[in-house]
Amino acid sequence: VKLDAADIPPAAQQIVDTFLQLTPETPTAERTAKCQNASPLTYVSKGDATKLLFQGTADPLITPTQGPLMDEAMQKAGVPGRIATLVGAGHGWGGPELQRPLIATLEFYARAMPPARISAISARTPWPAPRNLSTYKPSSSPSTMAGIEPPSRSGVT
Repeated sequence: VKLDAADIPPAAQQIVDTFLQLTPETPTAERTAKCQNASPLTYVSKGDATKLLFQGTADPLITPTQGPLMDEAMQKAGVPGRIATLVGAGHGWGGPELQRPLIATLEFYARAMPPARISAISARTPWPAPRNLSTYKPSSSPSTMAGIEPPSRSGVT
């Protein structure tokens, strides 16, 4: 599983080139190697922690193909988790829009993690969340909040 040039939208190309110190003169083999080394897909491996990733459908920097590619890489490596699509969201969000993914994150990890681990995280969580996540009760149906699509595959939901 790997990204190709079609997976980097024009709005992100300059950012990628600057970050990776690529120029029009960079040889193709070097460009390919730098892009693969920078791609999170390269580092998905058996034993990785459970992952929850959010992707906005209106994101100008991340193409819609990247979520399914990560999901495929996670499945191949046996990494539990899911990709959640935020309908209409762009790249990064805050304010009231942050509540949907925050609640979905709490519900996801309440199902995916042992209570002792959740308590350890809860003790040092700086953001406004229930202080004792080990007693957080997820809703009976995951991802029922408006605009968050359900999991695309089986496993941790």
